[in-house]
Amino acid sequence: LGINYLVLTFNLFIGKVALFHIIRLFIYQGVREEKTSKKSDFIVFSPQTKELLYELLSEFLLPLMLIYTLLTPPVILWRNKKIRVKDGKIHYEI
Repeated sequence: LGINYLVLTFNLFIGKVALFHIIRLFIYQGVREEKTSKKSDFIVFSPQTKELLYELLSEFLLPLMLIYTLLTPPVILWRNKKIRVKDGKIHYEI
C-alpha cells in the first residue's frame, strides 16, 4: 500500500460524506432546528456541521473495526459458555 492508495481512499471517504451531506441538505432544506442551549460555548457547530463530523468519524473508524473483527478470535460468550465456529461447525465449550 502506497501513498497514492491512501490519498485515493481519503478522497473517496471525503467525497462520500460530502455527497451524503449535500443530499441531506436538499431533503431537509425546509427544516430548521432552533438552538435549545443558550449558554456560550467555546466552539459552536451547526447541526449540519456536527452531522458531517459524525459521518467523517464513522467512515474513518470503519476500517479499524474491520481489522479488529479479523484479528480477534471467533468466540461468542453466551450463557457462560464459549461458542466457536470452525469449518462451518458449531463447537460448544464450557
